[in-house]
Amino acid sequence: MFNPLGVLVRSSVALAVLALGGPAFAQPAFGRGPQERPGGAAVFVAPNGFVLTVTSATTTSGSTTTTSYELSALNATGGSAWSYNAPNRIQHLVQPANLVAFSFETAATGTTPASATIVAVSLASGSKVWSQSFDGAVTMLAANGTGLIAVVATAVPPTGNARHGSITRTLYSLDAAGNTVWKSTLD
Repeated sequence: MFNPLGVLVRSSVALAVLALGGPAFAQPAFGRGPQERPGGAAVFVAPNGFVLTVTSATTTSGSTTTTSYELSALNATGGSAWSYNAPNRIQHLVQPANLVAFSFETAATGTTPASATIVAVSLASGSKVWSQSFDGAVTMLAANGTGLIAVVATAVPPTGNARHGSITRTLYSLDAAGNTVWKSTLD
């Protein structure tokens, strides 16, 4: 039986579900959302009938290893509708209105803190509609009608004689254009 709340399945099974069950967008209610899975890709079915897959590929040339990350849409006949390449692992795939939104993180370096970017692409074409960057990491992303709700966790360094810093979580409401409508500190 098909569970429209977020069962990850292999591509061949997802195409059979699409043909038998009709379109539904499978979106996990908790956790970090789709990530590459050993032995298979994360798979979701969008309301327009596209099957969305999130994959990664690692290549090595000499001593350089590169990993690429891709969000792809397959049409009802199994052909490629579009694909979008992200610089880092795609997380938190959600669908507000006619968009597909996700986040990816950029790790901290010695002088640069960690950051996260939320990207929204057109469900019809895969072209980027908007992106919004944040200091910290996106820990939750959810569709809210035509916009998004995001929780961003930011590391706060220790002060005074403290040995450990803390984490500040901020709730953001983003509109359909990616603009911050309001934000509220959760901690």
